[in-house]
Formats: sequence, C-alpha cells, structure tokens
Amino acid sequence: MILKDVRKQIEQALESIDRLRGRSYHYTARKVVPPGSIVELPERGGPHEAYGRGMALWVVPFTVVVGAVDAQASEDQLSEYLDGSGPRSVVARVESYPYTAFDDLTVTGFEMMAMTFAGVPLLGATFTSEVVGRGA
Repeated sequence: MILKDVRKQIEQALESIDRLRGRSYHYTARKVVPPGSIVELPERGGPHEAYGRGMALWVVPFTVVVGAVDAQASEDQLSEYLDGSGPRSVVARVESYPYTAFDDLTVTGFEMMAMTFAGVPLLGATFTSEVVGRGA
C-alpha cells in the first residue's frame, strides 16, 4: 500500500457525502472549514498483520468536524454522520467506497469530542479504521 494513495482515497470516500464535498483533506490541514474532514497519518500498522500474515494492516484515523461545540445544530449534524446508514452516514460511505489503493476498510469505532482548529473550538468525531491491503 502507498500511504498517500490510501489517505487520498479515504478523503474521496468522505467527499462522497454531500456536506463534506470540497472540505476534506488527505493531509494535516491547518484550517478546516466546518463541516469538513481530515484523514490523519496511520496510528500503527504492520506489513504482515492480516489474513495469515499475507497482507498489511494499518490503523488510519480520520476526523469529521461540524461546527460550534455549544450549538444544537452541530449536534444534529454530527448525529447524521454517526448514523449506521443513510446518505450522510460516514461508516456506510467509507466502508462501501470502491477503493483501488487497498483491499478493504472497516470502521472500528469513533469518539465524539470538542476539538480546536486554528483556535476555534468545534464539535466533531474521530473515527478509527483498519485498512487492509497487499502492498505496492
């Protein structure tokens, strides 16, 4: 797997959600205009971690931010992204995207939190995913 391609394709999957289109990044952005998302660097991984040591497995987090921490509208919007299905479900879109840079992606969890970007507190969630693929 090639790191840049993995992150770029996860970004493309996130951009398939209408409100995130044009507001997603496959690199660490200094500023995020909500709603938006960032695909982060892998937390960990290994070249022979999956399928009987025949495939690489990387744990790749990505973050979705929605708006002001203390706004009901932000909570409502984040709720749509956390839904298990529907047009704005992050899990449904990211897991069903037709990837070519790797073989499979599974979202393993999320954590809701207040986070700060460019000094602005925003409500969001960081999702954890496991990416499995053969190597370059």
